[in-house]
Amino acid sequence: MTTIAAAPTAPTAPTAPTAPATLSRPGGFLRDVGLVAGRVLRITARMPAEVLPNLVITVVFYLIQIEAFAGVTSFVGVTDPEGFFLAVAVFFATAGGAYGLQLATDIERGYFDKLLLTPVNRWALLIGSMGGDLTRALVQVLIVVGLGVLVGAEFGQGVAGAALLVLLAMVWALAYAGIGYAIALRTGSTQATQVASIIFLPLNFLTTAFVPEQALSGWLRTAVGYNPVTYLLDGLRALLSADAATGTVALAFAVVGGLAVVTLTVAATALGRRAR
Repeated sequence: MTTIAAAPTAPTAPTAPTAPATLSRPGGFLRDVGLVAGRVLRITARMPAEVLPNLVITVVFYLIQIEAFAGVTSFVGVTDPEGFFLAVAVFFATAGGAYGLQLATDIERGYFDKLLLTPVNRWALLIGSMGGDLTRALVQVLIVVGLGVLVGAEFGQGVAGAALLVLLAMVWALAYAGIGYAIALRTGSTQATQVASIIFLPLNFLTTAFVPEQALSGWLRTAVGYNPVTYLLDGLRALLSADAATGTVALAFAVVGGLAVVTLTVAATALGRRAR
């Protein structure tokens, strides 16, 4: 019996292991900023009690100031109390936003550390959170400016002046937000971040919030000269005046913008330390 031997088969090349599927993250930095900011705004929508008290206090205080101090300010040359105190109301609207509080909450709960393990851009965590808070501040500023129009505040520079007024207010909001975010990132504590609002008190009362500078005297007049809010209020009031002083507005932008550079630098440094 004849046996037929099977032909030898050629060895097969080993197959390369299949790489695990990975999910790409489209959009990059801007998408990350939008997602973080959107989360802050969604939290605000679910818990409006975080922002409504500041808005209500600002509106009520503005209306009371007009009635209570109108007679006093007339003796020092203020002819438009609605506009004079509108600058203070705008300052209140931007300075009561609890900046950095949500970020401090995320740090305390460990959510921030989880985000650091994801591909999210580290700078987007700060810029996006600030963007959400500044959007809330912008809405409040626009509401207050609209109220000023209703009660008869004079906008001597028209629409352009009103736009510059809102821009100056938001530069101040950015500078003030830097303080809250620096404390939140440095301490990771909601209590410490909330205590930072104490800074608001001297910034408000050691300034020309209630009467013009020429009506002040002694150490108080000296103190208001070192307060950046004094220059903010002067700039806001100049933009409401029919004969706006360009130098006053430029000085306000320079002082507030310089302060923003300082506070944001401190906040960015705190982010770098925490994200290491």
